[in-house]
Amino acid sequence: MSARDCDHEWSPNPLNCEFACCALCGAERRDDSVTGVKLDKGKRPWHLVPWRAMGLVVDVLAFGAAKYSEWNWHKVPRARERYFDAAQRHLLAWLGGEQDDPESHLPHLAHCTCCCLFLLALEVGDTGA
Repeated sequence: MSARDCDHEWSPNPLNCEFACCALCGAERRDDSVTGVKLDKGKRPWHLVPWRAMGLVVDVLAFGAAKYSEWNWHKVPRARERYFDAAQRHLLAWLGGEQDDPESHLPHLAHCTCCCLFLLALEVGDTGA
């Protein structure tokens, strides 16, 4: 008997509690009474973001917003060239053994990441609140 022709007598699958199996044909289906269903295939896996590190980038953004203004970075002339240069300066300072930026007291790598984020935002057209 094929699964298509079967009336299915579903019972829990002892090998995998998320699935039920048919005693007549052996077909399996997800047992929603045991495990809920969330159809999120193809959606962004935000759980992969390192949030502690991202928090430091947000601290750099807040420092810049207080020093200049919010979203000031997208108004800077020759922004691509200047943020690339700034990213390199922060990266080289970190490579030279300096952990934190002397003005902000925040990690050079967070500043570098922020500059790269600006470059990416400019590249994809994300230039406003």
